[in-house]
Amino acid sequence: MTSRALSQFENFYRCRTASDFYKNFQVTASYSQDITFELLYKALRKTVLDYHILVCNIFRDNDCCIYRPIEHAWFKDVVIEEDEAKYLVNGIITEDYMKMINEITFQLYTETPLFRVVVLGKRHLTVVLEHTIADGLVGNYFHEILVENLAFVDDPNNAQLLQNEYNIEPIEDVWQTSIFDANKDEPKNSLPPPIDPFMAPAHLDYTYGDSEYFDKVLPEGFSKKWEGILVASREARLSFKFIHFDPQQTKLILAACKKNGVTVTSYLTITLAVTLSPLTDQTCYTTHKVATALRRHITLENSLPIYKPFFKDPTYKILGSSAIGYAINLPSLDSFSWELVKQANKSIALGASNRRGLNTSYGFFQTASMVEDNRSFFESGLGKPKADTVKVSNLGLVKTPEYLSGDKSWSIRDLYFSQDVSPSAAEFQLNAISTKDGLNLVFSYFANIEGLHTKLQKNILEFARYEN
Repeated sequence: MTSRALSQFENFYRCRTASDFYKNFQVTASYSQDITFELLYKALRKTVLDYHILVCNIFRDNDCCIYRPIEHAWFKDVVIEEDEAKYLVNGIITEDYMKMINEITFQLYTETPLFRVVVLGKRHLTVVLEHTIADGLVGNYFHEILVENLAFVDDPNNAQLLQNEYNIEPIEDVWQTSIFDANKDEPKNSLPPPIDPFMAPAHLDYTYGDSEYFDKVLPEGFSKKWEGILVASREARLSFKFIHFDPQQTKLILAACKKNGVTVTSYLTITLAVTLSPLTDQTCYTTHKVATALRRHITLENSLPIYKPFFKDPTYKILGSSAIGYAINLPSLDSFSWELVKQANKSIALGASNRRGLNTSYGFFQTASMVEDNRSFFESGLGKPKADTVKVSNLGLVKTPEYLSGDKSWSIRDLYFSQDVSPSAAEFQLNAISTKDGLNLVFSYFANIEGLHTKLQKNILEFARYEN
């Protein structure tokens, strides 16, 4: 299946991109070996033939929109080379780099790819992705796939297989080469399934009739929602602040979370809420929306027959979009407590297990066109308070094996995750990702608030030492 219609869930992301209410997300990786452009060409070609959603765009087709492969994906259209000296400091990407990458936009309904690979020096690569074809976890998956493919194409013993199976041969000028040609190339796998068929029908109430479902409950004594610092505006620009915790500091945070039986995500959510509390109206409650990937619901038992082959290969990664968010409503917090973290942890787990999650978008599904861009839905939020105080997105711990190619060992050393924020979505955003080299956070906000990220970093370490 090389082409298919977008689902209702995917239609939301299509419309958000088409309405210019979200640009991209980015995951940067540092690799253990130097990456030449010829190696990158070969690895990318193998990657897009194995996962051809990367070379699909979205096109209108009668009464719906579809994914289909574009005519050509040229190496020069996908790969961008940036100045290492300008954007790397001590081997770490700068905040200016994240801000610059965040301005990359993708054009739907065109014969152009919906991803980019930015090369910084010899060992840093950033994948930049449009959200309809990918959610945050796909940033992880892309680098996990690519590092394995880099090792594979680097091994001379695989040259014949690459030529026979992927039509990959030595080339003189990668910049003039196509990594995908729809007239000649046959994708190796079908497009990944949408999340919709694996979930309960969208009209079914996600609270199961429970008026006390966690995102419906307001803190006692707080009836008014905080309106934020700035109203939603297209003119507002994001600030990106990078926070790094080395392996020893990360070990402290993980140990504290394990001792208290909570996830890092719930710990970060409450710690950020305490950090932000002095900025908010103390008479109002705040909303903290945590992104939840729905891939746990994609199972063989729930699968339509057409998607059952995906489960035959345990190494195959399901790309596409499947993330939603539930809000945790919090009062003004003047102190940290592990009890609050445990309550947040319970709520996040409840939301993650809820197969009726699509019901949270049912209002959009009922009114949205599957062909038009539904701009009015997004633009109606402009000039008003943002939907949430905070959005938290944690891509988790990424463990990648070491792949041997002769005497070389290919692996990923570190990862950084940042993303755009829709003008009407949230006042603040926290993105997290971790590897064996530590925990990396990117804290984003629209208002110019100096020193906030420094206070957050201090609190994350300080609260980890608190006893119950």
